[in-house]
Amino acid sequence: MLKATLTTLSIFLISACSTETFTQEHEISINDNVYAGEVLRKTAIPVTPEDNETQELIELLMLKANTGKNAVGLAAPQLGVNKAVFIYRVPHVIDGKPQFLKSWKVALNASYTPISEETISMTEGCFSVPHFYSQAVPRYTKINFRYQNIKGKWVENIVEGYKAQILQHEIDHLNGIMYIDKLENKGGLNTIKELKESLKKNRDNS
Repeated sequence: MLKATLTTLSIFLISACSTETFTQEHEISINDNVYAGEVLRKTAIPVTPEDNETQELIELLMLKANTGKNAVGLAAPQLGVNKAVFIYRVPHVIDGKPQFLKSWKVALNASYTPISEETISMTEGCFSVPHFYSQAVPRYTKINFRYQNIKGKWVENIVEGYKAQILQHEIDHLNGIMYIDKLENKGGLNTIKELKESLKKNRDNS
C-alpha cells in the first residue's frame, strides 16, 4: 500500500533527504553542496547531547537541510562530519501533495532493529549519490527506533511506513551504509528523467 501510494503521488525519498514531485528535471539544491568523501563509509562516533559541539552540529544540519528542496532528513556524515547525529521530518500528504513542517526532529546515537523480516521495495535516492534513484530499495516495513533526544533522554518507538523508511536511510548513513548497497540489481539505478517517465507510465496504466 505504501509503495502504491508513493508511486501514485510521484513521491520518493532522497536522503539528504528530500521528496520530489519532478516539477523540473534539474534544480539547485543541497545536491550541489553535500560532502561525498570517505566519512560516508565510516561508522559515526557517538556524541554527547549537551556538548556545545553537538548543538552547533544540529544547527548546521538544519541550515543545510533547509537549502534542499522539500528535504526530509540529513545526517552528519553527509556533511563530512563523522558524528552520530541526524535530523528528519515526515511530510503529511494533503490532496495528493506533501506538506512539510518547518520544524525538525533530532536523533542522536540512533539505531534500529527490524520487528520482522518483512520488507517492501521503496523508491529512494540520496543527495550523496546525486541525480540517481532506484525503485527497488528493500526496507523493513516496521522497526524499533532507538535514539537520544537533545536532552540526552533515551527514547524507543515502534515505527512503520514512510517514517520507517526515512529513519532506516538516515541511520544507515551513521553506519557507513548507503542505499545503493542494498540493491540486489546494482544496475537498477535510474536518472531523474527515467524515473519521471516510469512513474508517469505507472499512473497512466493505473
